[in-house]
Amino acid sequence: METEVCKTQVYMLSLWKHECTRVIADRFINQADKTWFEECMLKVLRQEVGDELVDEMPDEAYFVDFLRDPPELTGDEPDDFVIVEPKVYEMVGDYYC
Repeated sequence: METEVCKTQVYMLSLWKHECTRVIADRFINQADKTWFEECMLKVLRQEVGDELVDEMPDEAYFVDFLRDPPELTGDEPDDFVIVEPKVYEMVGDYYC
């Protein structure tokens, strides 16, 4: 698996975990539910990809999306062509409040 951003399996799994947490666990209102979700997610990851990859993952990874420059136009685009600036997720280092 090689892409511009997700260069390793650990990176991809960290992004997946981050997205699941943002979409699901961020809605929980107490720590017990958040802890349950984290434990379930790690259990599923260990079953699906094994302990080795899960152990390499950071405890919590933060990702941000950055806009990239749009692709160069060739002049052959149709009249109704819409330029969409691509967004790319990148992991940021440790964040301390």
